[in-house]
Amino acid sequence: MKAIYLFLCLNFIAFFAQGQGIAFFEGNYETALAKAKQEGKLLFVDFYATWCGPCKQMAQNEFPKKEVGDYFNKHFVAIQLDAEQSTNKEIVKRCKIKAYPTLAIFDGDGKILSIISGALDAAALLDMAKVATGEKLSFTEIYGKYRKSKGDLKLLQEVLMEAPSFVGTLEDDMEREKWIVRVTKLYQEYVKKKMGPDFINKEDYNIVLTFHENKGVPNDPIVEFINKHIDDYLKLGEGPAYFVMENNNQVIENLAHAGKIEYRKYLDRIKGDMGKAYTVADMGSKLPVYDRFRYLYDAEYELFYKKDADAYVRLMDEYFSAMDTTVINLEYGSAAQKVYQALGGNVSEQVRRKTIDWTLKALNGEMAIVERLNMLVLLGDIYRDMKNVEEARKCYNQAFMESLQVEQDMTKAMLQMHIQQRLGELELINN
Repeated sequence: MKAIYLFLCLNFIAFFAQGQGIAFFEGNYETALAKAKQEGKLLFVDFYATWCGPCKQMAQNEFPKKEVGDYFNKHFVAIQLDAEQSTNKEIVKRCKIKAYPTLAIFDGDGKILSIISGALDAAALLDMAKVATGEKLSFTEIYGKYRKSKGDLKLLQEVLMEAPSFVGTLEDDMEREKWIVRVTKLYQEYVKKKMGPDFINKEDYNIVLTFHENKGVPNDPIVEFINKHIDDYLKLGEGPAYFVMENNNQVIENLAHAGKIEYRKYLDRIKGDMGKAYTVADMGSKLPVYDRFRYLYDAEYELFYKKDADAYVRLMDEYFSAMDTTVINLEYGSAAQKVYQALGGNVSEQVRRKTIDWTLKALNGEMAIVERLNMLVLLGDIYRDMKNVEEARKCYNQAFMESLQVEQDMTKAMLQMHIQQRLGELELINN
């Protein structure tokens, strides 16, 4: 009796938990679509990847919410599809999915009604769903209202928030490009009119994230505005700080690579007016944030502009020594890659041996499979340039064997073709 009671309790808990969120259908796209059509519902698809952090965040925090489940279970058949599984490659190709998660809504005949790339919170999920069911205005209806409103900024905000989903549904390339140009102009108009105290809110920040291009241009007005009001922006989360930091880093890198000593002016902003934004980069490392970036960009100035690999190696070794155990293994790999990015194979034997040491240290830690394959191929390339054909072959063969772990068939095929090309080149060296 106790066993039966426990079984019933567990099933009740499972049923109750399921009822609190989206009840995802178990099956493939075709059977889910047929079920949706039979029941007179729409089809909601969560395209995810097993390694995708935002995908897991949505699965754990947003899909289980009661208000989300109540609405989706009533109006949709919902299914989760691993976008990197070969069984899903046709629908993934049709939807032109290039980022995860991608959330899509189809009608019963399989027509795409809405598609959005990126994680959404519960409110945004419900907005997406209600537009598809007709409870909220569609993008074209909102855009039409805006055109008639003579510049209503609230309506323009709605247009910009809904634009990515709408553009993602367009299958005609020319039509899509036309709308991209149109919406880009609307974004520029919106920022110009709205930037001020009323611009500091979650919705407008998300619009900036969607449309802003990080070109590494000094004194970007959007970056400067966010940095000037960073205390208010940090109330929205750490994202705006990373936004400022990444844009300023790109400015520094562009200038350093071009040999413009002005890069140090933007480097100094890390300990100056951008100091508050850069606090997000202080993750317990032994070097202060400013010193960390000073080492990195001084080293890149020596490498990319002066073409001085020895100076680069010296500065990076000082950096790694000062960082000690707080170095991330991928930093070693990045340092090795940059030598070959800047100089190709035109480096001394001593520098080659240093890049081998860095690459091996990178491989000694955890990383995504594609990054690991890149490191193995890089190591093979270094040995090849040293005429050590046997070690190069070992690296390429190991990379080929490990590429079997890649689940997405097209990506796997491209990687293996690249590795086989390297192996073929080795035979030419032998002959």
